[in-house]
Amino acid sequence: MSVTFNPDIKNIFRNFKSNMSWRLDLTKYEDVKINAEKIYNLIETKQMPPPSYNPLSDADIQKFKQWMDDGFLE
Repeated sequence: MSVTFNPDIKNIFRNFKSNMSWRLDLTKYEDVKINAEKIYNLIETKQMPPPSYNPLSDADIQKFKQWMDDGFLE
């Protein structure tokens, strides 16, 4: 099964939208696609989201990686 940005990836970051302090909108396809490698490195090493939030689940991190590997399907 392919992973797409809408709704799969967008939903991973939806809970952080109102409190976002990042320089990009994690619910916008182009912002996430352009910064995907950096985002992946941060979520994989549990540096993102910030410590005040729970880290993403391993399943969500793998989903993000699959989205990248699948070619950033929108």
